[in-house]
Amino acid sequence: MSAIEALKNKLINREKIVGHHMGGLIYAELPVYYKNGGADFMLYDLEHGTYTPESIYDMLMTARRVDMISIIRVADYDYHCISRVLDMGADGILLPRTETSAQLANALKCMRFYPKGKKGVGGRALKPGETIQKFNEDRLLFVQIESPLGVSNLDEMLTLYGDEIAGIIIGPSDMSIACECNLDTNAAPVVENIRRTVEICGAHKKSVGIYMSESQIKQRYDEGMNIFWVGSEMSLIAGGVRKIGSFVKGLGQESE
Repeated sequence: MSAIEALKNKLINREKIVGHHMGGLIYAELPVYYKNGGADFMLYDLEHGTYTPESIYDMLMTARRVDMISIIRVADYDYHCISRVLDMGADGILLPRTETSAQLANALKCMRFYPKGKKGVGGRALKPGETIQKFNEDRLLFVQIESPLGVSNLDEMLTLYGDEIAGIIIGPSDMSIACECNLDTNAAPVVENIRRTVEICGAHKKSVGIYMSESQIKQRYDEGMNIFWVGSEMSLIAGGVRKIGSFVKGLGQESE
Protein backbone atom coordinates (compact mmCIF):
# COMPACT_ATOMS: atom_id res chain seq x y z
CA MET A 1 0.00 0.00 0.00
CA SER A 2 1.33 3.45 -0.89
CA ALA A 3 1.93 6.07 1.79
CA ILE A 4 -0.95 8.21 0.48
CA GLU A 5 -3.40 5.30 0.63
CA ALA A 6 -2.21 4.43 4.14
CA LEU A 7 -2.64 8.04 5.29
CA LYS A 8 -6.07 8.35 3.68
CA ASN A 9 -7.19 5.23 5.52
CA LYS A 10 -5.86 6.55 8.81
CA LEU A 11 -7.67 9.85 8.27
CA ILE A 12 -10.97 8.13 7.47
CA ASN A 13 -10.67 5.84 10.50
CA ARG A 14 -9.44 8.66 12.74
CA GLU A 15 -6.33 6.74 13.72
CA LYS A 16 -3.30 8.36 15.34
CA ILE A 17 -1.28 10.35 12.77
CA VAL A 18 2.03 12.12 13.40
CA GLY A 19 3.67 14.80 11.28
CA HIS A 20 6.34 17.45 11.67
CA HIS A 21 6.69 21.10 10.73
CA MET A 22 9.44 22.21 8.35
CA GLY A 23 10.18 25.93 8.42
CA GLY A 24 13.63 26.61 7.03
CA LEU A 25 16.11 23.74 7.04
CA ILE A 26 17.07 22.77 3.49
CA TYR A 27 18.55 19.32 2.89
CA ALA A 28 17.39 17.15 0.02
CA GLU A 29 17.57 13.88 1.97
CA LEU A 30 15.53 15.03 4.99
CA PRO A 31 12.42 13.09 3.86
CA VAL A 32 14.43 9.86 4.12
CA TYR A 33 15.07 10.47 7.82
CA TYR A 34 11.45 11.33 8.54
CA LYS A 35 10.27 8.31 6.57
CA ASN A 36 12.61 6.00 8.48
CA GLY A 37 11.52 7.64 11.74
CA GLY A 38 7.90 6.67 11.16
CA ALA A 39 6.35 10.07 10.42
CA ASP A 40 3.11 10.05 8.45
CA PHE A 41 3.77 13.41 6.80
CA MET A 42 6.11 16.40 6.60
CA LEU A 43 4.51 19.86 6.49
CA TYR A 44 6.52 22.52 4.67
CA ASP A 45 5.58 26.05 5.69
CA LEU A 46 5.29 28.61 2.89
CA GLU A 47 3.10 30.91 4.99
CA HIS A 48 5.74 31.57 7.63
CA GLY A 49 9.43 30.76 7.92
CA THR A 50 12.10 31.19 5.25
CA TYR A 51 11.13 28.65 2.60
CA THR A 52 10.37 29.59 -0.98
CA PRO A 53 8.81 27.16 -3.47
CA GLU A 54 12.19 26.80 -5.17
CA SER A 55 14.02 25.98 -1.94
CA ILE A 56 11.86 22.94 -1.13
CA TYR A 57 11.77 21.41 -4.62
CA ASP A 58 14.62 18.91 -4.08
CA MET A 59 13.03 17.74 -0.82
CA LEU A 60 9.70 17.24 -2.57
CA MET A 61 11.39 15.14 -5.23
CA THR A 62 13.14 13.03 -2.58
CA ALA A 63 9.84 12.64 -0.74
CA ARG A 64 8.20 11.36 -3.91
CA ARG A 65 11.09 8.95 -4.51
CA VAL A 66 10.87 7.40 -1.02
CA ASP A 67 7.05 7.66 -0.75
CA MET A 68 7.01 10.22 2.07
CA ILE A 69 3.94 12.46 2.26
CA SER A 70 4.58 16.18 1.66
CA ILE A 71 1.97 18.73 2.72
CA ILE A 72 2.47 22.44 1.99
CA ARG A 73 0.98 25.21 4.12
CA VAL A 74 0.34 27.75 1.40
CA ALA A 75 0.56 31.48 1.89
CA ASP A 76 -2.92 32.31 0.63
CA TYR A 77 -5.94 31.15 -1.36
CA ASP A 78 -4.70 32.42 -4.73
CA TYR A 79 -4.41 30.03 -7.66
CA HIS A 80 -0.65 30.41 -8.03
CA CYS A 81 -0.08 29.59 -4.34
CA ILE A 82 -2.09 26.36 -4.46
CA SER A 83 -1.64 25.00 -7.98
CA ARG A 84 2.09 25.65 -8.18
CA VAL A 85 3.11 23.53 -5.17
CA LEU A 86 1.04 20.63 -6.50
CA ASP A 87 2.85 21.01 -9.82
CA MET A 88 6.10 20.71 -7.84
CA GLY A 89 5.09 17.31 -6.45
CA ALA A 90 3.34 18.04 -3.14
CA ASP A 91 0.76 15.53 -1.94
CA GLY A 92 -1.55 18.16 -0.52
CA ILE A 93 -1.97 21.56 1.07
CA LEU A 94 -2.86 23.07 4.42
CA LEU A 95 -5.14 26.06 3.92
CA PRO A 96 -4.49 28.65 6.66
CA ARG A 97 -6.93 31.14 8.18
CA THR A 98 -9.98 29.28 6.83
CA GLU A 99 -13.26 30.85 7.89
CA THR A 100 -15.84 30.36 5.13
CA SER A 101 -17.21 27.83 2.67
CA ALA A 102 -16.39 30.29 -0.12
CA GLN A 103 -12.67 30.04 0.73
CA LEU A 104 -12.91 26.26 0.55
CA ALA A 105 -14.72 26.36 -2.77
CA ASN A 106 -11.98 28.55 -4.25
CA ALA A 107 -9.19 26.33 -2.90
CA LEU A 108 -10.80 23.21 -4.34
CA LYS A 109 -11.17 24.90 -7.71
CA CYS A 110 -7.42 25.67 -7.65
CA MET A 111 -6.28 22.18 -6.64
CA ARG A 112 -8.60 19.89 -8.63
CA PHE A 113 -8.58 19.19 -12.36
CA TYR A 114 -11.79 19.40 -14.38
CA PRO A 115 -14.56 18.39 -13.77
CA LYS A 116 -13.97 19.03 -10.04
CA GLY A 117 -11.99 22.20 -10.53
CA LYS A 118 -10.06 24.33 -12.98
CA LYS A 119 -6.43 23.49 -12.24
CA GLY A 120 -4.08 23.61 -15.18
CA VAL A 121 -1.66 20.85 -16.14
CA GLY A 122 2.00 21.51 -15.45
CA GLY A 123 5.28 20.47 -13.87
CA ARG A 124 5.42 17.19 -11.96
CA ALA A 125 1.84 17.29 -10.70
CA LEU A 126 1.03 13.81 -11.99
CA LYS A 127 3.00 10.83 -10.75
CA PRO A 128 4.12 8.25 -13.34
CA GLY A 129 1.04 6.46 -14.65
CA GLU A 130 -1.34 8.55 -12.54
CA THR A 131 -4.71 9.53 -14.04
CA ILE A 132 -6.50 12.84 -13.64
CA GLN A 133 -9.18 11.11 -11.59
CA LYS A 134 -6.58 9.59 -9.28
CA PHE A 135 -4.89 12.96 -8.84
CA ASN A 136 -8.21 14.53 -7.83
CA GLU A 137 -8.77 11.74 -5.31
CA ASP A 138 -5.29 11.68 -3.79
CA ARG A 139 -4.22 15.31 -3.32
CA LEU A 140 -5.16 16.11 0.26
CA LEU A 141 -6.78 19.29 1.54
CA PHE A 142 -6.21 20.05 5.21
CA VAL A 143 -8.10 23.03 6.60
CA GLN A 144 -6.66 25.20 9.35
CA ILE A 145 -9.15 26.73 11.78
CA GLU A 146 -7.63 29.76 13.50
CA SER A 147 -10.49 32.02 14.62
CA PRO A 148 -13.89 31.93 16.33
CA LEU A 149 -15.45 32.78 12.95
CA GLY A 150 -13.86 29.69 11.46
CA VAL A 151 -15.23 27.61 14.32
CA SER A 152 -18.72 29.04 13.90
CA ASN A 153 -18.71 28.16 10.19
CA LEU A 154 -16.99 24.78 10.53
CA ASP A 155 -20.18 22.71 10.67
CA GLU A 156 -21.34 24.28 7.40
CA MET A 157 -17.94 23.77 5.77
CA LEU A 158 -17.86 20.10 6.71
CA THR A 159 -21.47 19.62 5.63
CA LEU A 160 -20.78 21.08 2.20
CA TYR A 161 -17.21 19.90 1.58
CA GLY A 162 -16.51 17.17 4.12
CA ASP A 163 -15.85 14.58 1.41
CA GLU A 164 -13.07 16.78 0.01
CA ILE A 165 -11.44 17.65 3.35
CA ALA A 166 -8.77 15.28 4.63
CA GLY A 167 -8.62 16.75 8.12
CA ILE A 168 -8.94 19.82 10.31
CA ILE A 169 -5.91 21.34 12.02
CA ILE A 170 -6.25 24.08 14.63
CA GLY A 171 -3.85 27.03 14.77
CA PRO A 172 -3.59 27.78 18.52
CA SER A 173 -1.55 30.99 18.38
CA ASP A 174 -3.65 32.73 15.76
CA MET A 175 -6.76 31.48 17.57
CA SER A 176 -5.55 33.18 20.73
CA ILE A 177 -5.02 36.45 18.87
CA ALA A 178 -8.44 36.23 17.22
CA CYS A 179 -9.94 35.65 20.69
CA GLU A 180 -8.09 38.79 21.90
CA CYS A 181 -6.10 36.70 24.38
CA ASN A 182 -2.61 37.97 23.47
CA LEU A 183 -1.02 34.60 22.62
CA ASP A 184 -2.36 32.94 25.78
CA THR A 185 -3.37 29.62 24.27
CA ASN A 186 -4.66 28.45 27.66
CA ALA A 187 -7.13 31.32 28.04
CA ALA A 188 -10.75 30.24 28.46
CA PRO A 189 -12.03 31.54 25.09
CA VAL A 190 -9.21 29.75 23.24
CA VAL A 191 -9.77 26.50 25.11
CA GLU A 192 -13.50 26.68 24.40
CA ASN A 193 -12.99 27.25 20.66
CA ILE A 194 -10.55 24.35 20.51
CA ARG A 195 -13.02 22.13 22.38
CA ARG A 196 -15.84 23.18 20.05
CA THR A 197 -13.72 22.44 16.96
CA VAL A 198 -12.97 18.93 18.19
CA GLU A 199 -16.65 18.41 18.99
CA ILE A 200 -17.78 19.47 15.51
CA CYS A 201 -15.16 17.24 13.88
CA GLY A 202 -16.35 14.37 16.03
CA ALA A 203 -19.93 14.88 14.87
CA HIS A 204 -18.74 14.73 11.25
CA LYS A 205 -16.33 11.84 11.97
CA LYS A 206 -13.48 13.99 10.68
CA SER A 207 -9.84 13.72 11.78
CA VAL A 208 -8.66 16.71 13.79
CA GLY A 209 -5.41 17.94 15.29
CA ILE A 210 -3.42 20.98 16.31
CA TYR A 211 0.11 22.31 16.19
CA MET A 212 1.75 21.22 19.46
CA SER A 213 4.97 20.69 21.36
CA GLU A 214 6.14 17.24 22.43
CA SER A 215 4.98 17.94 25.98
CA GLN A 216 1.39 18.53 24.79
CA ILE A 217 0.88 15.25 22.90
CA LYS A 218 -0.88 13.37 25.72
CA GLN A 219 -3.07 16.37 26.56
CA ARG A 220 -4.26 16.73 22.97
CA TYR A 221 -4.87 13.00 22.66
CA ASP A 222 -7.03 13.10 25.80
CA GLU A 223 -8.97 16.00 24.28
CA GLY A 224 -9.96 13.80 21.34
CA MET A 225 -7.42 14.74 18.69
CA ASN A 226 -5.77 12.22 16.38
CA ILE A 227 -3.53 14.39 14.15
CA PHE A 228 -0.33 15.22 16.02
CA TRP A 229 1.52 18.01 14.21
CA VAL A 230 4.52 18.15 16.51
CA GLY A 231 7.34 20.65 16.77
CA SER A 232 9.65 21.85 14.03
CA GLU A 233 12.81 20.49 12.51
CA MET A 234 14.75 23.01 14.63
CA SER A 235 13.01 22.10 17.89
CA LEU A 236 13.58 18.38 17.26
CA ILE A 237 17.28 18.98 16.59
CA ALA A 238 17.57 21.19 19.69
CA GLY A 239 15.80 18.57 21.80
CA GLY A 240 18.13 15.83 20.59
CA VAL A 241 21.18 17.97 21.31
CA ARG A 242 19.92 18.78 24.82
CA LYS A 243 19.18 15.11 25.52
CA ILE A 244 22.69 13.97 24.60
CA GLY A 245 24.31 16.89 26.42
CA SER A 246 22.33 16.16 29.58
CA PHE A 247 23.21 12.47 29.42
CA VAL A 248 26.93 13.16 28.97
CA LYS A 249 27.00 15.69 31.81
CA GLY A 250 25.37 13.12 34.06
CA LEU A 251 27.99 10.43 33.45
CA GLY A 252 29.84 9.45 36.62
CA GLN A 253 27.33 11.15 38.90
CA GLU A 254 25.21 8.05 39.47
CA SER A 255 27.33 6.93 42.43
CA GLU A 256 27.95 10.36 43.91
